[in-house]
Amino acid sequence: MADAVKAALTSLRKADLAAIKALRLVGRILQQTLSEPALVPCTFRAGGKTYRGLVTRKQRARIMDVSGSTALIMEKRLLGLLKMARLPVAELVDVLPDHAKAIGDGITPAHFRPKSAKVPDSLGRCNYVNSDGAADCVDSVLKADCDALPNGNFAVGMTCAH
Repeated sequence: MADAVKAALTSLRKADLAAIKALRLVGRILQQTLSEPALVPCTFRAGGKTYRGLVTRKQRARIMDVSGSTALIMEKRLLGLLKMARLPVAELVDVLPDHAKAIGDGITPAHFRPKSAKVPDSLGRCNYVNSDGAADCVDSVLKADCDALPNGNFAVGMTCAH
């Protein structure tokens, strides 16, 4: 069985890197240097196993609050942090295509416009098998995040049925 804690930690690092990249791009547009959180090493225990990863300082503090707990508690903490990292970037991405098209229409003659850009994965919910071996759900994740979780099944949509 895949390790849900490890998968959530890996997805969190990827989400953090995507958020930092988005901050840099927004900074370029605004012609400002925006504050970027640094990724720092984080080592913790959950369910009798030791995990290591890169997270922000604030995320590390939240993780350390539950270090030494069960794998399920740590998994839920990591998935909550993942959701917090993914939502703002997804909201920004959702509004960009319309604005980018309007800008492009204003400055680019029609025959020079690119045909289309690849649309990023939408956020959705993921049904998966949690660290206790039970069916579970997490929302506001990318399909790639879901694919990393044990038996992950992705569906576009922002909420899980509780």
